[in-house]
Amino acid sequence: MIDDSPQIQLGEAFSNFGTELISSGVMPVAALVVAVAIILFFAGKRVYLSILRYRSWHTEDVAKNLLIYLEIRSRRWEKKDAAYAGLVMPGERLHYLAARDSELPFEETGVEELFERCCFSSYKPTPEEYKKLLNWIKN
Repeated sequence: MIDDSPQIQLGEAFSNFGTELISSGVMPVAALVVAVAIILFFAGKRVYLSILRYRSWHTEDVAKNLLIYLEIRSRRWEKKDAAYAGLVMPGERLHYLAARDSELPFEETGVEELFERCCFSSYKPTPEEYKKLLNWIKN
């Protein structure tokens, strides 16, 4: 049998192509640049999403702001506390948090009534009331 296929000889020009790049230091630098680019991409994505989330509950609509902020904080608490995860209504969640974190009985603070007036009626809270509600949600 006769072999008719053309024989391609690359010669020594490409025989040490990969090892020369590695030993010259180009590949480690390139790998470092790619790793830094990936880290910056994911860090930038995280910052961008946190800015979007922050802007989503800093609007002119106070009711929307309070409900969204309570939802954001609730997601964190649900992961930590199984009893809290079972609560659905915002009032129940505020009661649970107040019983856990406050010295005063929750009914004496008036936070639940204020929260419901702000979120579910046309009442516009004063800046002090708004800060009071945000502090209750944060703690």
